[in-house]
Amino acid sequence: GAAAEFYASEAGAAAREHVASLRDLFVDNLQSKHDQISLNGETLTARHPGNANLRFKGYKADEILQRLQPMVSASTGSACSSGIAEPSYVLSAIGLTLDEAQASVRFSFGHTNTTDEVLEAAEAILAVL
Repeated sequence: GAAAEFYASEAGAAAREHVASLRDLFVDNLQSKHDQISLNGETLTARHPGNANLRFKGYKADEILQRLQPMVSASTGSACSSGIAEPSYVLSAIGLTLDEAQASVRFSFGHTNTTDEVLEAAEAILAVL
């Protein structure tokens, strides 16, 4: 209840905007520096502020995640199926092929993340690619 009350307040709206700005910075940074990265699903403005699911064309998501450890935490599955080794059923539901889903990584952002962390994560991903 307290969390819902907070997120319904002006401070909650500001927190959501902050998280969305971090996510947008992350996605924009990656896409501007690598032309094989695309956003899965709705546009950034039409999704949860702390979510970005990116497809890395020509790469395997599992291999990217292995090379990013322990610098960046992310997942190939949906948040509700965390720990399952298969690609997200959500990606299949939005029309991605198995290969496209296997090239996709879900990144999550929260109110405690900083701009520096987001930029460092993007640079780590670009280095892995």
